[in-house]
Amino acid sequence: MRTLPDAARWLLLAFALTSPAAWAADALVGEWALSQEQCESTRIVYTADGGNEAWMKSDGSWNRLSSGTYSHEGAELVVEAQGQSDKLHIIRLDDGVLEIRNADKARMEQIGRDSVSFVRCPAR
Repeated sequence: MRTLPDAARWLLLAFALTSPAAWAADALVGEWALSQEQCESTRIVYTADGGNEAWMKSDGSWNRLSSGTYSHEGAELVVEAQGQSDKLHIIRLDDGVLEIRNADKARMEQIGRDSVSFVRCPAR
């Protein structure tokens, strides 16, 4: 069996880690809230393995409210939790801001906005 020389393996790894798809996935992973102040009490979490969780702080400890999965390809984000699936469109995603729009216009009309912005929370 032939193996790639070390230099070729490192080049492939570097390419994979610097591809736009990898950047997008890495940028989404983390903990998010509607504001920096809310980072102290509620968070939405996207994990590197495709997990999605909602957390709330109560009496000094963090409690998981819900958990599900997500898939992320380009600007499309699909979140599935508790038997519900939401198709979201990512408007902006960088180190500090996640702005999304729900594909379901009726859901966006319910909240009275075209999009929802989240800020990245510091580590707990």
